[in-house]
Amino acid sequence: MGLISHTVYDGGCDVIGVIPQALMPLEISGQTVGEVKVVSDMHERKAEMARQSDAFIALPGGLGRWRRSWR
Repeated sequence: MGLISHTVYDGGCDVIGVIPQALMPLEISGQTVGEVKVVSDMHERKAEMARQSDAFIALPGGLGRWRRSWR
């Protein structure tokens, strides 16, 4: 997601990240791109993303990313 947000931002578009407070120390480790909105939980994150978005793009990932680290 970082590469995508950097590319979009560098292309002149707005980038808004929405992250639950509990994940801030785990996920935000460097310089952020665009605006970062901190919310209380994942339910609020989904609601905020729906309010801020015109569309969603689903990309492959999820457990496959973590499976490599388990081996």
